[in-house]
Amino acid sequence: KSVKDADGLILATDPDREGEAISWHVLEVLKQKRALKDKPVSRVVFNAITKASVLDAMANPRQIDAPLVDAYLARRALDYLVGFTLSPVLWRKLPGARSAGRVQSVALRLVCDRELEIERFIREEYWQIAAILNTPRNDSFEARLTAFAGKKLQKLDIANKAQADDIKAMLEGASFKALSVEAKPTKRNPGPPFTTSTLQQAASSGLGFSATRTM
Repeated sequence: KSVKDADGLILATDPDREGEAISWHVLEVLKQKRALKDKPVSRVVFNAITKASVLDAMANPRQIDAPLVDAYLARRALDYLVGFTLSPVLWRKLPGARSAGRVQSVALRLVCDRELEIERFIREEYWQIAAILNTPRNDSFEARLTAFAGKKLQKLDIANKAQADDIKAMLEGASFKALSVEAKPTKRNPGPPFTTSTLQQAASSGLGFSATRTM
């Protein structure tokens, strides 16, 4: 009734896929009822209910985002196809089972596949050789053996302690020379902000704090 006396229609539902779907549904219903006639229809979105945000949204209207609506329709179809179809089967065949879903079932598959990889993992022993060397200015640094006897070492090439000891014995009396030095800038991004759980984990592993003490 309200739209009949209005000069136009502004759809300002949530700025996400579901909000776009609500606007689309409203528009479709009004079209079916022929309530719009030739009235202009626009879609506006804003992330904060402030005067500046609302005015900015009103100054930049757009049309319904068809690809976003298609994404909603695809999500709905998958919910019907996966969740609504498989969940009753699970409940019948596996009493006490949880529901199936387009997201949770795929995530569960990934977890199960990873668990199988862990169970099938075969441990292999390997050794690495490192030495603490001093520069002429008596600055120390760690050097790792990456090649031996003209061959680049792969991760599993030194398979046991006996091989490692043999190579160590050959290197102990050797002298070493730095043939080149390469300097390059490095970039390290800060970690993400703590959540409650990651804060407790970091405090426990790094400081030995209990969850109660951390909070």
